[in-house]
Amino acid sequence: MKINKKSTDTLLIMLCILAPVTPVIYAKKFVIIFFSFLVLRVLVSKDLFHLLNVKILIFLLFLPSIIMSIYYPGEDFFRFWPVLLIVFAFPFSDFKFNYSKPLFLIICILHFLIITQFFLAYGDDLFLNFRDRWYPHVAPHKFDGGFTDSLIESIFSGNRTKRFGGLYHNPNDLAGMIMIYFMIFDCLSKYQLTLNMGKKKNFFKIIYVVTFALIISSLFLTSSRAVLVPFIVYLFCKNLDLKVLKEFKIKKAAAPFLLIAIIIFFLIIESVLDGIFQERASFLYKFKYFFKYIVEVKSHELLIGGNFGLFFDQEYGYWLASSGLIGYLAFIIFFRMMIKIVPTTKLLVLVFLLIGLGATIFYNFMLISIVTSLLIINSSLYFNNIKLNKK
Repeated sequence: MKINKKSTDTLLIMLCILAPVTPVIYAKKFVIIFFSFLVLRVLVSKDLFHLLNVKILIFLLFLPSIIMSIYYPGEDFFRFWPVLLIVFAFPFSDFKFNYSKPLFLIICILHFLIITQFFLAYGDDLFLNFRDRWYPHVAPHKFDGGFTDSLIESIFSGNRTKRFGGLYHNPNDLAGMIMIYFMIFDCLSKYQLTLNMGKKKNFFKIIYVVTFALIISSLFLTSSRAVLVPFIVYLFCKNLDLKVLKEFKIKKAAAPFLLIAIIIFFLIIESVLDGIFQERASFLYKFKYFFKYIVEVKSHELLIGGNFGLFFDQEYGYWLASSGLIGYLAFIIFFRMMIKIVPTTKLLVLVFLLIGLGATIFYNFMLISIVTSLLIINSSLYFNNIKLNKK
């Protein structure tokens, strides 16, 4: 293979996509190594100086909490740097890819995660031993809900006493990974479909439909409301054209996705409401803890953060504790900058914000590698489409 900018960028993005799903004993090391390569790539990028004053402002807003995190023994100091990498590297306009290669890798990863989840849900000894050897968890008993005799029954029963987290034990962790990988898969697949005609296009359609069906099955097995709700929102926003809707028309290609989103909505709405309003509901507990922190924390800590090691189990709480209200302001400026430069980022930001209500995205050291890959690919496709439209 000829070594050029396009091939090196393609290899780099594939390594960043792959790193989080490698065995957990190596995954963090791989994420750090491949992110280091990405930093070197960014240092020679023209985007580094794009809107530099805004990027420096974001860095300065995070700086107090970064300094305080140095003196905390956990990993919190390292959680800021992937975010700052995205900030300074955005909009990734000079990244060039062979899109078919990361798409093939994404399909392989999704099928690997989902098929192993299916066999682990059945309690297959071979897969259980494989998970124990390569994907151990510090507290596996917390997520041990037993096994199932029927995947179909487990998918549609809505029984949250049996939730299946596959290789990662924690159902929310697996669901979050599946969701971010799905968004990469979705944009790359639809791009490939626009390029191919005839038998090749039909083949891509079959692959898409099969993978999409597996993804829905997997998300239902996790029973992760924190991800299923953003998944529905993503399907609606991605396929619902408000301009066409005003004329009481829906695009033929979008209709199946909208129908699926509606079906999923009615299947999970009761569970979502229970999660919000029941006395011992996880969502309600998380926000009680969140607001308790706001009431009890000192005013200067509320402003600049500096509290690490607290267990919020959701994005907003972790960032409020670690970086305070000025950290929130940094994210608002960051998201506004992204949407202004690359408008297609708007839906991604919405999904991130929704997932953050019940899980972690940017604070998740492993998931941020996939998020970064998603943002890079989304930007690359956006600028590539602009060039094609000018021809």
